[in-house]
Formats: sequence, structure tokens, C-alpha cells
Amino acid sequence: MMVISLVRTFVFGLVLTMQVVVLAQAQTDSILSPAYYDTWETIQNLKLKAEGDYVAFVTLTRTPKSRLYLINTRSREQMQFDAGMVYDFIPGTNWFTYVNGTDRYFLNLQTKRQLQFSGVRQYRYDDEREQLLLYGADQSLELIRMRDEEVLFRQEQVKQLVSPEDGKQVFFVKTTATEDQIMFYDLRSETLKVLYTAPKGQLDKLVLDGTALVWVEQQETHPELHVLPNFKTGDKMHVLKLEDRNFPKGSQFVTRRTGDLVVRGECAAILFKVQIPKVQTEADTLYKSGIEQWNSSDPELYPRMRGVYDMVNLPREYVWWYTEDRLVELSSETCPVIALSDDLETALGYDRYRYKTLTSNHGPIDLYQIDPYTGTRNLVLEGFPFALNSTLNLAPDGKAVAYFSRKNWWFYDFETGKQVSITGGLNTAFYDMHYDAGGEAPPAGRLYWDVSGEYIYLRDNYDLYAFKRSDTSLIRITRGAEKDIRFEIDRSSMEDRNPENLSSPFTPQKVDLDDGIVLKGVNQNTYAEQLTYLKGNFKVKEILKEPARIRLPEVVSNGKMAVFKQETSNTSPALYVKRAGQEATRIFETNPELTGHYNPRTTLIDYTGIGDQDLKAVLYYPLNYDPHKQYPMVVHLYERQSQYLHRYFRPDDLIGLKGFNPFELLREGYFVLMPDLNFIPGKVRESVTIGINNAVDAALKKAPVDASNIGIYGYSFGGYEAALLATQSHRFKTYIAGGAPLDTYIKYFSVAWNLNEANYYFLENHQIREAGTFFERKQSYMNNSALYLSDQISSPMLLFSGKEDGQVNWTDGLSLYLSLRRQEKPAIFLVYEGENHAFMKPENNRDISDRILDWFDYHLKGIQDSPWIELEY
Repeated sequence: MMVISLVRTFVFGLVLTMQVVVLAQAQTDSILSPAYYDTWETIQNLKLKAEGDYVAFVTLTRTPKSRLYLINTRSREQMQFDAGMVYDFIPGTNWFTYVNGTDRYFLNLQTKRQLQFSGVRQYRYDDEREQLLLYGADQSLELIRMRDEEVLFRQEQVKQLVSPEDGKQVFFVKTTATEDQIMFYDLRSETLKVLYTAPKGQLDKLVLDGTALVWVEQQETHPELHVLPNFKTGDKMHVLKLEDRNFPKGSQFVTRRTGDLVVRGECAAILFKVQIPKVQTEADTLYKSGIEQWNSSDPELYPRMRGVYDMVNLPREYVWWYTEDRLVELSSETCPVIALSDDLETALGYDRYRYKTLTSNHGPIDLYQIDPYTGTRNLVLEGFPFALNSTLNLAPDGKAVAYFSRKNWWFYDFETGKQVSITGGLNTAFYDMHYDAGGEAPPAGRLYWDVSGEYIYLRDNYDLYAFKRSDTSLIRITRGAEKDIRFEIDRSSMEDRNPENLSSPFTPQKVDLDDGIVLKGVNQNTYAEQLTYLKGNFKVKEILKEPARIRLPEVVSNGKMAVFKQETSNTSPALYVKRAGQEATRIFETNPELTGHYNPRTTLIDYTGIGDQDLKAVLYYPLNYDPHKQYPMVVHLYERQSQYLHRYFRPDDLIGLKGFNPFELLREGYFVLMPDLNFIPGKVRESVTIGINNAVDAALKKAPVDASNIGIYGYSFGGYEAALLATQSHRFKTYIAGGAPLDTYIKYFSVAWNLNEANYYFLENHQIREAGTFFERKQSYMNNSALYLSDQISSPMLLFSGKEDGQVNWTDGLSLYLSLRRQEKPAIFLVYEGENHAFMKPENNRDISDRILDWFDYHLKGIQDSPWIELEY
């Protein structure tokens, strides 16, 4: 039973624009200590009411508990609730709903009246009559009048529930002692009737689109698919029986996921999947013999070959045009995997195992366009690199695909069979100009489709463009290149993906120009960010510009109002409201007690990398900085990091940074340098050495860094960089390398077990950047191996790995440790049981973070009170 109770009490008040807490030094130390980390807040899941008068969000800490806030953007009235991440404004109404535990609440924002219901799975709201239809975990269905909470209608033993978008009717499956019944209930006329009955337990799925109602009768010997084309007019029911269509005995409809059974009433078509009885394959004996057979001719490595064999037994996909009783099979041996447009008018098919996987993380594919009405196939792209599948997008109307290849965007029209280069011949680059690894350069940014299908939005390294399909013209929308501002469409503008997601993995990212599109701009010199609004005439209107990091923007009223989260390196994330013609106003602040106690100073510094390329680094100053003193410095290595200038580093954010905590280092009196690096393929060692030395030289000119006490830290590829640097430079006092591929020779001939793929790709065309096979570039591989060059290491090294690391085997760290041990050089190797490449256990993240600080204190400050270090020397 669902329990109804009226709740009228809240915790609410006004959001203070600023809270200043005066604390003694002891209290400051307490706030900045690990004991306090669990209380540090961050803002997530921002939702703005369409009218802009209320905003909802949750604050999260390291504890499992979250706090839901609801704020009036004008009066600043604030309400707080214990709740999770499930909440929303009911469109066009004054009602707000949220879930806490097993209870769902409905709050009237105008009257502050609140209703509480237990165990609600689904709900429908009738605004005209202010009625709630609730489907409960106890399989009950109730219609409740909200003004007095009277139950107007109730049914029990309800298995499934669907209703049209207007919510005026509802269909459900009711189970009795002997049968399943499909029932129809009209909320306005309060009419209830039975549409169909079947023996108990056989009605498996109920799907509705417009007026077309579809269900599966999963009989053991002859499963049936039923469709009622128009439930309003009572048109003739159509039935498809598998036994009448020569399906093998034992075949069953697949109904596990949302996209397994889809109806499109407008075109009278149903997509469905059938699992035929299993066909015996080589895998049935090969994987039971106890012997692994790794064949070099296989398209995939042995661990992935089970998936290749299982392609034979994938569910088969069909479209049934029910008014004509035409059945078309989409899947085939050539195209076992199918992606469809939402209207079922076009299908794409491919076999991801057609080619051997060697130098990318997936083999290429042959892409076919399939006509779901006739079943005819047309080869569209041959040997397309599936590793770049996110750059291939099916048009919303299913009549074309857009994709990125050979440094340009292309457009293929299915109706004309023509392929057009969208960006070829233009005097600007649409590939990522910062890309310096091997292989094909990726695009400079994502591609988006307008929901109408008329426009494709894409960008070069600075500006947004619109490609018009009807005349193949390209329109430049922004003018960022002239001001060194990089524009991109903010994800907040993306249309919600259809839950059926039929077009995966070629699902288009869609935006609606008529509704307005939010653009985010980032100045590439200062990293100041701005929000801009784009409307139907491609007119750009600036909303705001701040020297800060802006996230989660929600924009309403044609760009005249925005709510967003803002942070800087020294101000905790806060929520702001910006209205046209007014300054942005803070309406909520996380961690206000930190004001005046955690205000790290940062600056950007300029230098050059290999090939004299201009680069930047972020230099963080110690918390209690005194310009008359010198401080040790820790350099964090990876690739490009200067974009972190305005990032607020929470002290508990140890997973994302692999145990490295800038906050704690700043608190303990260190400079922290986070530099950019550029690379020349085949010369990673030289690239790192030149870039880091130049960055450190620039930092020494900028701030009072103690040049004799500088340490280096890196994890994963950054750990590889740190170890390489240790073989080349003796100016740094100590090095820490975690989870690092320390031997390019062994790494090349190994498997990345997290992905079950060979590491050829990682070394040839990814971060290691060898740009060739080991057999072509043996000496280069050796010259870029920290293990091979380890006789040149002279500084103490701390190495650490997860024992279950499936990306970089822990034996990489062991090999370098054994080399240094044999040479009697100072080194410690830490191995964490049960950890993969990313440490997930809080206690291990805390431990490695503490040890990193211990290690730098020991070597850069001479604080020798860590027994775990002293025992080694």
C-alpha cells in the first residue's frame, strides 16, 4: 500500500550573500585539516524552472548524504530537504517533485503545501484537474485528487503502465488469478474497460506511440506480437505470430530494454528483436577446453574473440510494417549490429569485427545504409576507423550521415548518394591543432545537428559554424579567432536523448536553434569564460563574461536570465543569477566558512616547449606566502594543464588526481607548478625534458622558488614523463611516478587488460607517440624507455601501482624498482592490493596522498619523521 501524509513543515530562510566567520588560527588549522574534508561541499544537478523563478540543486560531500536546495531566484527564499538526485519541476505548473529514500514528495511552490507518498515508481500529473496518477512499488495504481487527497480510482496487481503525452488516458496490465488483462482508463470520463486478455504471465511488454498500442504475448510455443493501430477508433488489431513466419522453434521476442520493442504509429511500423535458439559455435568448445588458443589471424585478441563468436547468436532485428504485413530483417551476417533513425526510416549496419584490430583501439568498419522498408543495402563507407565512431553522426531525419576523416568534416546524402566535403578548401583548420600524437588528428570539437536536420554545427579551433544542408553553404557564427576566444556549444543546450537510443553508437547530438543555444567561450590567454546566447537568425548575444570557471549554465527567457555555477582557484563553487542589464548576483555559496582561510594565489607563466612552441603553466603559491622567503616547489606532469587556472581544488579530490592533492601541498608551504607540454612524435623524452626545464626556469624568474628543492610528480602517462625526466635531468631533487608505463619495449608486447587489447595502439598512435612499429623504430623505443635508461637516474624515486592495474601492469613499476635496487640507488615501490589504474578505495587514496606529502617533506624540507622512508635508507 502507498501511504499518503500531508507535510507542512520546512526548513527555509534567506540565502546570505556572504558569510564571514572569524576563527582563531587553531580553528583555521582545523578547517584545513583532513578531519574536516568530509564536510566540503560541491554543487551538482542544477535545474531551473522554465519561468526562471526557482532553481533546484544538490550539495554533495564525501559522505553518502546529499542535501537538496530549492531557491527563489528573486526573493532568495531557500528551502532545504534530505533528498537524492531525483527531482524536477513539473512543467507548466507550480509543483516540484523529489525523492528521498522510498518516498516521493510533491511541493506546491506557491502555497508551500507538500504531499508525501511511499513507494512511487511512476507518476502522471493532470494539471487541469490537479490529479495525480501514481503507480507504486506494491503494484498498485491510484488516481488522487490533490486538493483533498481523495483516492478517486484504485487498482491492484498492476504490472505495467503506459500513457499518452497528454496524460488523459492510461493503459496498464492487470494480473488476476487466471489471466493478464490489458486495461484502459480515461482520467476525464473515469471510464475503465478491458481491451485484451491472455493467460496469466504471458503479457510481457506494453508500448505506446501516439494512438498505436503494442504488446507481446510471450507464449512458450508460439509467441505473438499484437498492435492496436488506433486505440481511440478501435481499428482492426494486427497480429504477428513467429510460428507463421518460419522462425525456428523456441524463438522468443526480446523485451529486456527500452529499445528492444519500438512502435512508430505515424508510419505504421514496429521494430522488434527475436532471439532464436542458440547456434553452436567454435567458442562452445574452445572456451571450455582449459586451453587458450591465441591465433594471429583472429580479428581480435583471444579475450575478445568470445564476442566475435557470439555475434552469431545476437538477437535478430526486424521491422514489421503492420498495415501491409511486410516483415523485413535488418540484421545479417554482413551487418550484425544495427543502428536506426528515430522514425525507423533509415538503418545503418556494420560488423565491428570485419577487420583486424592492430593500430587503433578498435578495427575499422564497413558501414551500410539499409532501407528498413525493402531491406536493400548500400555500402556507404568502407574501412572507416571505428575508433572515431563518436565523429560519425546519423542525421535526425535519417537521410544522411556526417563524419570526420582526413582532417575534415564530410557529409553523405543517402538520397543522392553524394559525398560532400563540408570544410575542405577553407582557410582554417577543423582538426585539433594541439594534437601531437600519432595517427589521424581528431576534430577540433563536437558536431551537433539542429533538431530540424537542416543545419549541422561544427567548429574550428576557435569559432562555431553552421552547415546548411539545402544549399551546402557554410556560415561562420562567432568571431573568436580575432580575440583568441574558443567557442563551443554548451552541453546544457543538448536536447534530451530519446531513451530508446536506437541510433547508438551513431546517435546525433541535437540542439534546437528555435529554442536558443548556449555557447561557452574561453579566452585562450587568460582562461576567462563567457556565456553567449544564439537564436534563430544566428545573432549572438553575450550574457556574461567572468575571469572564472563557469559550469552547469541554465538559460531561460531568450537569454535574458541565466543561473550558473562559478568557481575560481581561490573561491569555492557558488551559484549565481544573471539577468539582462544587471550584475551577476550570488545566491548560494558552498563552504562559506573557508572565506579568508583558503585563498590560494595563482598566476599564469609563459615559456616555450620543444620546437619553440608557446606554452603556459599555472603556478600556485603557498597559502601563507611571504615574498621575502623561498619555498620548495612540486611540479605535476601530464600533458596540457594550464586550463586548470580557475579550477577550485577540493582537498578530498584524490581519485581524479590519483592521490596528488595541490591543496595539501599549498597548505604545507609548497609552490605547485602545473605546466603544459607539447610533443614531437618519437621524441617524448626530449619534449618532456625541454618543456619542463623551460617551465621551471620561467617559474624561478616569477617567484621565490628554492631552486635546490624541486620535486617532480606524475601518474600514468605523467608518471612515465617523470621517470623519463629522471633519466635526463639532475636538477630536481626527487621524483614520484605512479601507475606508469616505464618500459616501452615490454609495454609494446603486452595487453591492456582493462580493454583486452594489445598495447600497439597506445605506443604507436596514442600518448607514447612513437608514430611507428617497434620493428621500424627499435632504437627510438629504447631511447624512450625509462627502464632502459635507468642507469642515468641519480635522484631518489618513489614508485607506486595498483596490484590489479589493468591499464599499466604493476610489474612495470617492479622492473624499474629492481633496476634501481641492483644499482643500489634509493627507491621505494608501493603496491596497493585490490586497486586498478584508478584507486577507488578511500583509505588507499588517503594513504598515497599522505605518503606523497611525507616523501616531499623528507626530500625537499628535510623533515625526517617518516619511519616508512627512513627504514629504506
